[in-house]
Amino acid sequence: MCIRDSYKPRLVSDFSEWIEWTIDTQSRHESDSNVDLDPETLAKLKQLGYVGGDVSIDYSLTSNDKTDPKDLIAFHMSGKKIAALVGAKKHAEARIVCHAMLAERPDYWTGHFSLAEMALSEHDYPAALPHLRRSLELRPNHSPTHRRLGVVLRQLKQTDEAIDQFHKALQIRPSYTLARFNLANLLALQGNYQEATQHFRRALEEIPNQPMEQYKFALLLLEDDKPHEAIKELRKTVQLSPDAPEAINTLAWVLATHHDPALRDPPHALELATRAAKITGHADPSILDTLAAAYAANGHYEKAVSTAQHTLSLLSGSASSPLAKRLKTRLDLYQNSMPYYDCLLYTSDAADERSSVDLGGRRI
Repeated sequence: MCIRDSYKPRLVSDFSEWIEWTIDTQSRHESDSNVDLDPETLAKLKQLGYVGGDVSIDYSLTSNDKTDPKDLIAFHMSGKKIAALVGAKKHAEARIVCHAMLAERPDYWTGHFSLAEMALSEHDYPAALPHLRRSLELRPNHSPTHRRLGVVLRQLKQTDEAIDQFHKALQIRPSYTLARFNLANLLALQGNYQEATQHFRRALEEIPNQPMEQYKFALLLLEDDKPHEAIKELRKTVQLSPDAPEAINTLAWVLATHHDPALRDPPHALELATRAAKITGHADPSILDTLAAAYAANGHYEKAVSTAQHTLSLLSGSASSPLAKRLKTRLDLYQNSMPYYDCLLYTSDAADERSSVDLGGRRI
């Protein structure tokens, strides 16, 4: 029996929440924290016999700079001290050094960048904002600063400007995959699925085998009514992360309950749901609900009934919750030897209900 009803994958209440969470997560897991030393300053330090190999602090000294070599070395040492303090999470001390260097050299753009980095790591987005803007005034073509400014603006709900900053980061460095993922997430949040899909595809081509991003892309495809492609991406995700219950559960739900029989695969759905339930110790209601649906899809109605009843017992403290109510509806089907098929998933006439539907079509 096909019913216009469903619920959510584990940990995610709706598409917007998932995207917002992942953008915030990415802002705290940087792969581009180091800042390149500009060639001219690097050459000066090397001529002094002081620098060898890679240097990750930029002092933005110009060709007209008259700094005494000893002062230049001292400045370099202060920069290394900032990097060490930030790495050790000693932000108070690092800020003192930063402000001292900025007092001496107001055009020290990396001082502003370092202050912004510390504010970002503390989720103090308003504090990071002016330092990122000033840093870009001093060095406008620094793509990591544009990307971080985009992250901050997103957190401050200035979405259009955030998108513009991610675009600028990519214009400067087209291969900047982290910025591309940021942009894809934010475009998806705005409902611009077509452009978001393009950026997800390119980013995953540049850096393949990223299970978290692969999963987000699959969920985007589900939301965009592209179940065939979504199933393909979900399979990739599960292959990359065979013990990730969220991805396993989502794929199992689609294969067990999709209204199109050509997309259903009940035996595989049951295998996946059983695995997800085992991983979570048979204690996650959303995964157990999927397991019950998979049992029913395979004609194992007694197991579907007992699993659904057990799931409801886990929800006894929230019997009036949307999940409990929908699970009771499905239980009625199983008790009458009928499977549950989710007609709300991926149907064009459900567009008016999208505001209450989360990733995978599961209604909150």
